[in-house]
Amino acid sequence: MPTLTLPNYTSCPESPSIEDMGVQIKMTVKSFKQSQPVVLHGAYKINQQLIRRAQGAPLTRIVLLVVRRDELGIWTNVVQDGSNIIPLYIPHGAKDDPKFREGGYFNIDLKQMCELLNQPGKYWVMASMDDYASDRIEFEILTER
Repeated sequence: MPTLTLPNYTSCPESPSIEDMGVQIKMTVKSFKQSQPVVLHGAYKINQQLIRRAQGAPLTRIVLLVVRRDELGIWTNVVQDGSNIIPLYIPHGAKDDPKFREGGYFNIDLKQMCELLNQPGKYWVMASMDDYASDRIEFEILTER
C-alpha cells in the first residue's frame, strides 16, 4: 500500500464515515514514538448555510483541539489557514436546499502543526465546526528508546 503524503485533503481507506452534518476524526494508531508522525484522518459534511459562513472554505472552520492529559498543555488551530484554497461555489441568491450536503476530507500530521506533541505524554484530540463536534480520541507519544 502506498504511503500517504501529508497533509492531503482526499478520501483514503482510513477516513472516518459521516452520515449527515458535522465533523468526525479517526486515528488508526493510538501510540506513537516521538520520531513518528501523529496521523489524524478527518471528514466533514455541511450544508449551504455553513458553506456561506465559511466563505466557501470549510477547512478554515474546523478547529482542532489537543489537550495534554498528564501535564498542563492545550493547543488549538484550524485544519487549514485559508491561503491557497479554491472555495466551494454557491451561486449568489441560490435558495437553500435542505437536502444539500457537501463533504470533504483531511489527513494531517498533528506533529507538523502542534509543538506540544514533541514531548512524550498522554493526549486527547477532538475537532469542532460551528455547532458540531467530533468524538474525543485518546492517544499517547512514547519516549524513544
